[in-house]
Formats: sequence, C-alpha cells, structure tokens
Amino acid sequence: MGSVRALWDLGAEELARLLSAGARQAKISAEDGEKRSWEKSLWLFLGQLVEEGFGAVHVLAERRLPYSSRRIDLVLCGLSPESGIPSYVLVELKQWTDVAFLDGGLAGFGTSGEVRLDPLEQVSQYRRYLLDFVPSLARCSDMVHAVAYLHNEVAPARDSGDAYTGLYFSNQRAELMDRLGGVLDRAPGLAEAAERCAKALMSAVAAPSGPMLWFSGQEIRRRDRFVLLDEQQIAFRTVLRELDDQDGKGRKKVVVVVGGPGSGKSALALSLMDTLAHQRRRVMHATGSKAFTESLRKVTTRETGRAQELFKYFFDFREYTENDLEVLICDEAHRVRNTGTGGESQIDSLIKVAKVPVFLLDEHQAVRPNEIGTVERIAEAAANNDCALVKIELRGQFRYGGSALFDEWVLRLLGLTDEGPIAWSDLVVGQEDDFAVRFKPTPRALEDWLRSQEKNLAGTARIAAGFCWPWTDPKDGRLANDIEIGDWCRPWNAKQKFTVEGAPSASHWSFGDKGFGQVGCVYTAQGFEYDWAGVIFGEDLVVRRGTWRAQPGKSHDRSAFRELRGSQSAVERSAARLILNAYKVLLTRALRGVCVYSVDEETAEYLREYAK
Repeated sequence: MGSVRALWDLGAEELARLLSAGARQAKISAEDGEKRSWEKSLWLFLGQLVEEGFGAVHVLAERRLPYSSRRIDLVLCGLSPESGIPSYVLVELKQWTDVAFLDGGLAGFGTSGEVRLDPLEQVSQYRRYLLDFVPSLARCSDMVHAVAYLHNEVAPARDSGDAYTGLYFSNQRAELMDRLGGVLDRAPGLAEAAERCAKALMSAVAAPSGPMLWFSGQEIRRRDRFVLLDEQQIAFRTVLRELDDQDGKGRKKVVVVVGGPGSGKSALALSLMDTLAHQRRRVMHATGSKAFTESLRKVTTRETGRAQELFKYFFDFREYTENDLEVLICDEAHRVRNTGTGGESQIDSLIKVAKVPVFLLDEHQAVRPNEIGTVERIAEAAANNDCALVKIELRGQFRYGGSALFDEWVLRLLGLTDEGPIAWSDLVVGQEDDFAVRFKPTPRALEDWLRSQEKNLAGTARIAAGFCWPWTDPKDGRLANDIEIGDWCRPWNAKQKFTVEGAPSASHWSFGDKGFGQVGCVYTAQGFEYDWAGVIFGEDLVVRRGTWRAQPGKSHDRSAFRELRGSQSAVERSAARLILNAYKVLLTRALRGVCVYSVDEETAEYLREYAK
C-alpha cells in the first residue's frame, strides 16, 4: 500500500479517496462511516506514527483475512529491531467513546445499549485466524503481534492483553508507541526492507496451516470415531487416491457420492475432514444450510471453536482461485443453488476451487426451486470444466435402527418410486426390524407417544410439520402458538437471529435442550437426526382417491414457489416434487421410530392404512 510517511503525506481526503477506490476495485462496499474513519481515525494514527519515527514502516490498509470477508484496519510491516527478521503488527482502530467493558469479551455503549465484541478479543482473534490460515506465519508466530487502539477513550482499569496482543487508549499513546518500537525497527533507511516484508505477506500462500488443522482434527476426534464400511470406504479411499495424483497426469476428478438419508454421507464427510486435517491438507467442508453448518461448528469445535472456519457455506467460494484447496467436501450438495458469478453456476465455482471436489447428495431432498444439486447437473459442470466424474452410491443404512426397509417404505408411501405403497407391518413381516412406525389420530396423541418413547426408552424426540401455518416473530420474549389444530397448539421453533428464553436457537433445535416444546420445519430438520420423530402433514399435501395431491396455495412457504416457471401443469408438478421431498426429509430424521398424523381426514385414513 505504501509507507506510513507516504500515506500520511497524501492528506486525509486523498487517503480516504484512495481507499474508497481500492474498495470498489475489490468489490467491497465502503459505508460513509468507514470513509469518515479513514479520514479521521486512520490519518490521525498515521500522523502519530510519523511523529514517533515510524515513517519508513510499510502499511497494508483494509487487509482482508484469508477465506473470510473480515478485514483488518491496517497491518504494519517492518523488521524486528532485535533479530532483523520480518515483523508484523495488526492494528484495529476504534473511535469509540462512552464504552464499558463487559464479561465474556464484549463491550457495551452508554445510552445506546449497543453491544459489540471487545476490541482486544477482536484483534486477538484476527491474529490467531491469520496464523491458522497462513502457514509461513504460523511457523514463526512470534513475528506477528496485534493491538487495538481506542484513541478517543480514556483507559479503564482492566487487563490489556499478553505478550502478543494489547489494548490501548488515548491516555496510553506513549505505552503503545513503546510497544511498537519493541517489534518494529524505526530506522529511516529500512523503507525498502519494510516494503519487501509487506509484499511477502501479500504473496503468502493462504491455506489452513498445520497447527490449526491438527487442532481441528483433535476436536473432531473427540466425537465417537466413525467406522466406514463398504461403499463408504470406497468413497474415502477414492478421494485420497485422487488427492495423491501428484504428477497431474490424470484428469481432475469430481467425486459424487449419492445416498439416501442415513446412508452415512455426513459420517464420510467428517471422517475425511478428520484424516485430511491430520495430514495437514488444505481441506474445507461446505453446506447450503445455516442450521447444519452452525451445528457442525458447535459439535466438532465445542471447546474453543478454533476449527469453525473449516466449515463454510457454498456461496463462500465464489471469489476463490482455481485449486486454492486440495479437497472441498460439499455435504448436503442437493442444496447447491443455481446462483453463481461471471456466468458460472455455483457448481462450477465449487469444482474449480479444489483439486478434488467431493459432492455428497440425495436428489430426493431438494426442497427449493433454485436447489440444483443433482448428479446430472454436476456431471454436466464437470464435463464443461474438463473433469472426469467418479460416482459412488452408498447403499448402507445407519439410521432407522439400521433398518434397510424404512427408506423403501417412505419412497413407496409418497409415490417416489414405481412400486405402490405397502403397510409397514406387511413390509417387515418375517424380518427382524426394531424400527417403529405409528399413526395417531390427533396431534396430542402423537405428542404423547413421542413423550412416552423419550421417557421410557430414552433418546431425543422432536415434532416437525409441513410449512402450513404462519410463523410469527417472538413477542415479549415468547414464541407464539402459531400451529393450531383443534384445541392443540404449539409454536414453531425459534427463528434464526432470535433468542428466546427456554428455547434452543433455530440451528440447535434438533439436539438442543428444551427443543421438544416447539415444532420444526424442513429447514431446521434437514441434515439432522433424532431418536423419535413426529411428522404432522398439513394441507399442502393431501391424498385424493389414493393419490397424493400437492396444494402449494395452502403453504405459508410462499418464497419456495415464486421462482417456478412454465405452464400451470409444469409449475404444479414442480411444486408437488418439492413438497413431497420436504415430507420425505421430515419422515427420514428418526433413528428409532416415527409417528405420523394428518390434519386432512382422507389423508389420515391413508396414513392409518400404511403405518402400523
């Protein structure tokens, strides 16, 4: 970017204009408040550095963290006065006033009541993140320091950091400059050397570094180890083999793993993450579900969260360059969207970003019109990118108590296969099968059955339903009883971004404490499993004369059907497929048993006939 002296000499307005132009070129939106910060806060700090003799130090402003949209205000680049090796200081500047520091790494503001992350916690996380994702820095972590500077606030009595991080206030300017002097040489003749340090950082290869991958692998290993069988093991070894094609003689391979609910797709995904992390490979995991990704971050990184950045969303890879990663594991890939950049589809972006892209999917779980993750579409994208396709089908079953029959029963019940429906009792006759399938005539009876299973046989029970009731925001800190069926009423689970006392977050509804009191929908259930599942069929899917009939007009998930195009009959067929897929998802969450109920009388009789 330039030396401290050169940038300060530009003047406040020209400096802000230069940074705004850089932001536009990088396709970053610069808010008015940010521009004011550049004119005042940044320029003020550069002036203080000049006064203290740091004019030759090089500055990288608004430096983006690798694999993240977060940006560091500035990075000071120079040489260590003690050893002469490159030295870097991350700096976060705050114009905050009237701030109080709270417990848990938070800061609160006077009359506004706004709560933000404590600047010391923020800059410490930035430093740790940079070390995690830049291996060349991780090997010499003592060359990276980080400070936050609240130049408009007087210091309270509080801890100011450690050997590598610090928090400074307006009355601690001298202490801050002394600290910077201890890690950055002030000699005026070192400008060229400082610039070389800055260029080295800018050109450093970004990848999950060894220590971070080892740490994340350790955290994944804290879970019960998965034993991969048959097709799972084939898929596992296929990925490792393609990764080890170091001579590049073979065509790039796109690995597609197809399997129904409970076939072990996510176990395979986490096992790959585990092994590749311990091999210090550049690997990441991606999904299209906020609930699923947040929950994976929680259960695999429950102690410190250091590995959570390995778990991303499909759209996070739009601006990556080709083969940035060695392996990208796209779990729940049926949820890949039809959006992309520069004329590319999202599938194209995911294929290009990794040497070995892996897609794990179930084509019967797409529930929105713009979800295009099918084997056909991935094969087409692979061919367009001159890649070979490797398809592996998982035929095992690790859900439904290991039952090989329940998935068949669901497909036949919903008309998703050529074979007609069959009663559960007839399907399992003469075979050992511990999975329970029940029908109940009322939602209260369904709830009572689930509660009884949870109490007497242990495990977790949940009720889910078709999206056939309004979903209102919490009021006065309480969930509204939106789902009313006769004299029985219950709330939906808490919405994303809402915190409700006594209820888990939307992302943790399937396994969090006190989730039984709310009803989940397909978006909070998909990707998860629980022991006992209750499924309420709403009026969006009914049976007429023995045939399923979708009624999208009865759904409150209106956005799911807005994008459907074509003739009325084509739109109805597409809507029916999405609604059937949604109920298939709800029916296939259970590990030990499922209970069904319908608000529609004719549909209820149909379910009664085929459930036990």
